[in-house]
Amino acid sequence: MNPDGFEMSNFSPQNASPCTHRSIARKNNNRVDLNRNFPRVNSGHVKNLQLLLRGRQIETQSVMKWIMTNPFVLSANFHGGAVVANFPWDSKKPGQEKVFLTADTTSFRELALTYSKYNPTMFQQSTSERCVPGTGAPFKNGIINGAAWYEVRGSMQDFNYGFTNCMEITLEVSCCKHPHPQELPEFWKNNMYSILHFTSMAHMGIKGLVVDEDGVGISNALVKVIGNAKFVTTSKRGEFWKLLSPGNYTLRAIADGYNASDPISVYIPERRDGVPSAA
Repeated sequence: MNPDGFEMSNFSPQNASPCTHRSIARKNNNRVDLNRNFPRVNSGHVKNLQLLLRGRQIETQSVMKWIMTNPFVLSANFHGGAVVANFPWDSKKPGQEKVFLTADTTSFRELALTYSKYNPTMFQQSTSERCVPGTGAPFKNGIINGAAWYEVRGSMQDFNYGFTNCMEITLEVSCCKHPHPQELPEFWKNNMYSILHFTSMAHMGIKGLVVDEDGVGISNALVKVIGNAKFVTTSKRGEFWKLLSPGNYTLRAIADGYNASDPISVYIPERRDGVPSAA
């Protein structure tokens, strides 16, 4: 996302301990930190893309257009500076000191833990001594809520969850902001299975279609899980996906010009290791 920063950055010495933590690569050529340049989730409920794009950096605009014009379900962004799986929210409500958790915190914890436990250096925090003191390491089980770690306003993971159907986490995979190229094969080895298991979690939860009496898909319908404030909207073809942890749920669909659907009860079983559970 930030080619300017990458070009300006220098990699750390091989196997540096502690790593070089701060990096010029955090900002683009306009000196803007792009992971603080997305619309803030507490700044209103504007969903119009053109309004949301105003005043953003061109890199941020490109990523926002990509995110909001595709029905993504699950995603992750990769960072350096620590070794931990970080889940939303990254920010707190204005004037609120307590941690600001999402309506899907249980599912987010499961997603973060799925990634962490297949990465031995993350789950066991076995490389935390390489991180610069003050980063918060070691992290229990290699996961952390973003706002409980440190507050970030305008992050990409908060934007994904707050403005779209997509659930995104932030993966800090290296104590070094810019690790030495000779270390990259080891990073791939440590993260390969985590990536595979994490992407498979796109199938957890419930999925289906919202259709009219003729069986035609209804676009932009709202699918609500009773007791969960975060609804998802259907695609142009009436498809929906809602990532949920195992349990019993009741859902219903609502669309302009239609009667609300009858409540539907679903059960999501406990998942077998490596196999996401779905209804």
